[in-house]
Amino acid sequence: TLFVTAILLIWMVWRRTLSTGQARWAALLGLLTGLTILIRPAAVFVPVVLLGGLLVAKWRARKSESSATGTSASWLAACKTGLPGAVFAVACFAPVGGWMLRNHHVAGHFALSDQAGVVLAYFKSAEVELWRQGRVADRYLETSLHPSRYDEPHTVWDDIDRELREKFPSHTPAQRASLSWRTLAQGNRSQLNSFEVSSALNEIGISRLAAHPFSTALCYLVRCGSMLTFPLNLAIHPPIGVETNRFVAAGMGWLYLILCVVALARLIRGRMSLVHAYFPLAVTIALLLATTPQLDPRFRVPMIPLLVVMAMLPRPAQQTDFVGPQADLVQGQRA
Repeated sequence: TLFVTAILLIWMVWRRTLSTGQARWAALLGLLTGLTILIRPAAVFVPVVLLGGLLVAKWRARKSESSATGTSASWLAACKTGLPGAVFAVACFAPVGGWMLRNHHVAGHFALSDQAGVVLAYFKSAEVELWRQGRVADRYLETSLHPSRYDEPHTVWDDIDRELREKFPSHTPAQRASLSWRTLAQGNRSQLNSFEVSSALNEIGISRLAAHPFSTALCYLVRCGSMLTFPLNLAIHPPIGVETNRFVAAGMGWLYLILCVVALARLIRGRMSLVHAYFPLAVTIALLLATTPQLDPRFRVPMIPLLVVMAMLPRPAQQTDFVGPQADLVQGQRA
């Protein structure tokens, strides 16, 4: 997919940025990351982990260089430490900020999308609520958008609808009636401003998640594992209303489970240095945090090549966590 291709391109540029420490590569890295967020907002946490990795790698490089040469780091060196990160951050914000500025010009709202609240309330918080109530098996009934199941109980979504309508008391009954999961959860427009509806749903979703922090954290943690090993969960605990071949689901799920276990084992045993494992590990975690507790296997697709590399890539003969030309100097002095 385009999203997976963008992630792999970012990985290539990330390695180039680490090896050279040049601002132009950091700028390209930021630009690609920003464009990837526009391709799929699920990448919204990716720039956070990449920025942290750049700053730590640069700081360790400066520290090692100072230790090898016996000199103390100057204020100028400290400024240079943060330069790639600053360039990356500005370049990443450029396409994202431009899109948000466009939305403000068109709709009067600085926002990445008018669907963020829909996802948070109708899917993420609803999943946690079902988890808290011990009704995980009903998730494909309660959150189903299939027309044949419209008349079946959607108690969690109906509660969200009632709470949403209460936030627009001054609007007409017809406008408030359009605030329904039958319309909004499908991504369709209501009779109100879509960005205002999204903002209200954001408030509802956040309040519901914050009201039960333990259930939220536990649901997120379990769903991260389920996402990586899907459809193993269908074999272990089939949901109601879905026909599942438990033998096939178990076979596919165990393959993904083995992949995750091998990747984790190689990381723990040091068969792959943290320097080389940082990108696939950090980006996988970033994608998981952005997509769970929904359990949609389409969101797992970009994680597969990251895990495959962690599980199967041979350990490089020489590894360094230094950035820029000083890496050669430090390595030579160590030799």
